[in-house]
Amino acid sequence: MGAQTGDRPVFVCLEQPAATQELAAHLREHGLRTQAFADAGALATACSDEPPAALIASLGVATVISREQTATDELIVATSDYRLTTYLAAVRAGATQVVTTPINRSALRQRLRWRVQDRARAPRLALVGAAEGVHLDGYDIRALTIGDDLLARLEDLQPDLVLLDADTLSVSAGELAAVIRQRPALRLPPVLAFTRQRPRQLHVGEMQQSQLDDILVLSETSDPTTEIAAHLVRRRGLLEGWRLLARRDPDTGLHRREELLQALTGLLEAPGTGTACLLHLQLTPRETITPDDENTMVAAAQILLDRLPPLAVPARLDRGHLAALLVGISREEADVLAECLQDDLTRQVHVRTGFAIEARTINPGGDRLEDLLQPPSDTAADTAPVLRDYWREMAADALEQNRFRLLYQPISGLHGRPCGFYEVFVRLIGSDGEELPPAEFLPALAGTSLAAELDRWVFGRALHVLSQRQKESADRPTLFVKLSTDGLNDDSFPAWLGQALAHEGVAASQLVVEIAAEALSTRTTRAVSERIAAQGIAVALEHVADAAALAGLIHAELPVTYVKPAPELTAADAAPEAHKALEDVASIARQAGLRLIATRIQDALSLTHLWQVGVDYVQGHFMQRPEDLFNAGPGVPPRRNQPVR
Repeated sequence: MGAQTGDRPVFVCLEQPAATQELAAHLREHGLRTQAFADAGALATACSDEPPAALIASLGVATVISREQTATDELIVATSDYRLTTYLAAVRAGATQVVTTPINRSALRQRLRWRVQDRARAPRLALVGAAEGVHLDGYDIRALTIGDDLLARLEDLQPDLVLLDADTLSVSAGELAAVIRQRPALRLPPVLAFTRQRPRQLHVGEMQQSQLDDILVLSETSDPTTEIAAHLVRRRGLLEGWRLLARRDPDTGLHRREELLQALTGLLEAPGTGTACLLHLQLTPRETITPDDENTMVAAAQILLDRLPPLAVPARLDRGHLAALLVGISREEADVLAECLQDDLTRQVHVRTGFAIEARTINPGGDRLEDLLQPPSDTAADTAPVLRDYWREMAADALEQNRFRLLYQPISGLHGRPCGFYEVFVRLIGSDGEELPPAEFLPALAGTSLAAELDRWVFGRALHVLSQRQKESADRPTLFVKLSTDGLNDDSFPAWLGQALAHEGVAASQLVVEIAAEALSTRTTRAVSERIAAQGIAVALEHVADAAALAGLIHAELPVTYVKPAPELTAADAAPEAHKALEDVASIARQAGLRLIATRIQDALSLTHLWQVGVDYVQGHFMQRPEDLFNAGPGVPPRRNQPVR
């Protein structure tokens, strides 16, 4: 989902290398800049070069390299041992949190986001009462006085913490805390009071009968700033962690379903409370939730939080269902807000699966809770055409303005011989400078001339890079470039490609055209692939999952040099039937003299099996992420051959 967040990285070093790589890849997919390490030595070196924002380590690693050595703010120790002695050892190593394995990734992501992102903002502290001379480093303090508009000012301020000077208040600190808790927007921030005058036992009793989270009893002679700061340092992590787990959805940071139900129930039982609406946002549900879906949900929740007024109560109701209670908002105002949200979601989050937004007026005393909570219907149909048109317009503009970029991922030989192979990946540069991967925009281009036009841009740019490379270096890399189904149906493409090779002075042997196996189902696509191969250009089949289908293509004498099995067949955690399918595909390929390339390899565990099966080459984030390895700089203007439809 775009650029990764946070100035400082997250480091991972667990007992099992596979678990380390898997967790690091998961955190990277969710926008956290993450590095994986196999041992404490490499980790210590990296920490000295760039101290991490957080370190997730096994107990063994944590005892070898202390928190002080890593200079990290957050040391999370992962262990499968529940014994007290294990927890004590982790704490002695400097652990700020101990988590049990298997790790709850959702809760971990939320905690890391707070460490990497939210801690950049100083916590906002509302100080109610006189409290002269209180200045706390690391806090954004806003002093407020008692008055009829106190609650409104607190709601506008949206503090992270409310601190009451019990000695100067004209009312009981416990009573004031109870009043503050009556306002929905003020139910989350911890409310603490401090005093230096009254006996301790009275404050304990007052705390038990009130809604204060804590009472700080100060000495009468010390500096209040020093004592309050010490109290807050000890309580801050505990209070924030408790609030997060008890009242917030760990994935989105929104309220939990129960919080919204409580607020809605109270509203329905109190007729005459004024206008109110319930705003629904439903992302198209799927049979299974993918990492992309989770990223979309998190991004949609952030937009919801940014757009909603201060008094709103946003919550996650279900897998793809968000809702927000809007008090004091008319239906017309809610409809305007819904339109703004739809525009933001379309242009910022790039929701590909469709979504629906609906505002409903709440009639206290007349509506039923279960009716109000029903999600919008016909989700995908509402926005799919809008999203498709949006992506096509963006791609057309990017072609006109040359806002595409190529990245390259090395393909490594499993037998120790250097090969100089690289796969080419295309990124669309949004108007805001964000890089968008092809999964975001390519589906919308299918069936239009834009898809074939983009193919020519990518191939033209790749050949230009090869041409420049051979002028600057003796290296002669080979680039694997994907050809879309639309490009494969373009009868003029082979001739254009031959002319482009001649124009750039690049040998045909430096180019491999990747074609999806399922695309070779028509006479036209097969003929185009044969004409490409006739020029001396190698052809690679990708997403090959069926050995029988591969055998059929080979029997039809389709000119193929490389075979890329479907990623689900080569994954480290693939099922036994997937391993068998890979062995069958590899057997057919070897008999025909074809070379196998395994893709999306995330860790070293699968390499032995791939070598045994007969895989020749591997690629994936385990080796290297796609990067601009050739420092090619900006693209070249695309060759326009067809009008945009």
